Amino acid sequence: NNPFHVTSVIVTDGDGDIPVPAVLGHANSSIPAGEAGTVGEGDLAGIDVDGTGIGCYVTRTGSMLMTVIPHYFQFLIAALARKGLGKAGGGGRCCVLYFDGHASHLTPEGLKLLIDNYIFPICLPGHTSIWAQPNDAGGNASHKQVLADATAEWFANHRPLPGDSPADSKLRIEDFNGIYCSAWRQLLKRLSEDKLHNGTNAVLSGWRVTGLYPFNPNCVKWVAAVNGIGQRDALASGGAEGLPPLE
Repeated sequence: NNPFHVTSVIVTDGDGDIPVPAVLGHANSSIPAGEAGTVGEGDLAGIDVDGTGIGCYVTRTGSMLMTVIPHYFQFLIAALARKGLGKAGGGGRCCVLYFDGHASHLTPEGLKLLIDNYIFPICLPGHTSIWAQPNDAGGNASHKQVLADATAEWFANHRPLPGDSPADSKLRIEDFNGIYCSAWRQLLKRLSEDKLHNGTNAVLSGWRVTGLYPFNPNCVKWVAAVNGIGQRDALASGGAEGLPPLE
């Protein structure tokens, strides 16, 4: 009943934080395939840009494209610089950026832009995201949960009453943008509180079980992957107890 697609682009770090604001990819069927459109007021409606820093791009389907990724990397570089990271951060502190092998990420222009700014890209092996990518192994689940809760709350508050127009309960882009901003604040709050009170959070857990930070070749996810080839359910649950370490 709400036929629009939105992509959410999120970067996390090994300290259990989200150092870069999210970017939303909205769909516009009038844009030619493979091209990026101009972000209009309607795409930004409902986004508290000043309060959250959340960005936006527009493509035909809302998916990330090779034509968009260099612009996203510029957004990423600027956000990291504000934290004193990368060449633009002034301190010369480099970063390593892990990502999966989606074709949109692998553009010479975009990769050179990262390297020139002391952000060194590492592409994870293909078809390994379920156990190799920290976001898939940790933070994404929390992100989806807070977004689902905020969406459910919106629909609960917009149930049609007798005599109401169906349009009154239809989720529009500006409604979703507002829901997303609310969920984004809740996610950041949850991660911060969990880290403060428990010493860990979903993001930290994702980096730990994939062995990327702290570095651990015998981490939970990779041990489970190597010892349980093809057992997707076991990988998704993260269960590797009792499995021998890698040789």
